[in-house]
Amino acid sequence: MALAMKRLLSIFTVLMCLAFSARADEPAKTPAVKFLEANDGLEGARCMKIDGLMLRMARPTLKKTPVLAILDELESFYMFSFKEGKESEEKTFQSNAMKALNKYIKAGEISDDVSRMYIFLNQQEGNVFHEMVLLNVWPTTSMMVFHGDFTEESLRRMDEISKKQRAEGSGILSGMYRNGELPE
Repeated sequence: MALAMKRLLSIFTVLMCLAFSARADEPAKTPAVKFLEANDGLEGARCMKIDGLMLRMARPTLKKTPVLAILDELESFYMFSFKEGKESEEKTFQSNAMKALNKYIKAGEISDDVSRMYIFLNQQEGNVFHEMVLLNVWPTTSMMVFHGDFTEESLRRMDEISKKQRAEGSGILSGMYRNGELPE
């Protein structure tokens, strides 16, 4: 009995050490992630980190979006969205997000009858970006922060898929309008 308890204690100790070492290896939080976490408490808003098993479960849905182009390189992502937020809170969030993302490279802007979105990338290391931020400001406010090793080629492919889906009116974003209102 005492031997079994010692083994159990040894296993427990090893597991605890592994848990602490895994936390120590976790990368520092980026400005975009810090911003999302700081705003997680806003009324009508929700922030969620998707990784591991949740990411594998989300793959079928992500394959219907331009994220398909970076899916193999995707390690995790954060989703932040307003459910039924007040427009004034959303406008404040958008303004603060743009300020928080000023350290990033503004890689693009999409404005059409489907959505209005800004795309930001972190600093490039060779041919690789490790973080991409999509800030959607219309028809609803949302922000996604993707982590992985994204190449310029995979990001170009993502843009091609996005343009094709927008031209066809297909994809996950089709039909999402606030009160049927078109963008200005």
